[in-house]
Amino acid sequence: MLSRSVELARHEIRLCHGRLMMARAKYRGHLPRADRLLLHMMAKTMTTGETPLSRGAGHHLLAGAYALSGDKNRAAFHLGQTVEIFAAAEVNLFAETARAAGKVAGFFPSEGDPYRVLFEMGVVNPARLVRSHHPYI
Repeated sequence: MLSRSVELARHEIRLCHGRLMMARAKYRGHLPRADRLLLHMMAKTMTTGETPLSRGAGHHLLAGAYALSGDKNRAAFHLGQTVEIFAAAEVNLFAETARAAGKVAGFFPSEGDPYRVLFEMGVVNPARLVRSHHPYI
């Protein structure tokens, strides 16, 4: 039980740290090499985690790192992996947030409002939710 709690705490710390690094890179206009390497290392560690939440978040960080580096194909692949993992684990809010981010960033085809499903799920301000979870868009 304790080891599971420690793993979840590590997951949250890595995810928050990764999102902060991506937000800082978006603000500055570039992702420094040291931050890119650290982001990749954290993401690779998370993708091998035991829980689907950790694996999905690892692909989420990889998608952000590749998006900030300008590699849209790899970013789209990893964001697609994020959606698949979260959808399979029935974490629908995270899956739809990642799907909307992919549509807004131009990684996924979009017909109509990319935030429609989130709004139907009861999210009051879906654009803000997507930007906070995916700071690279």
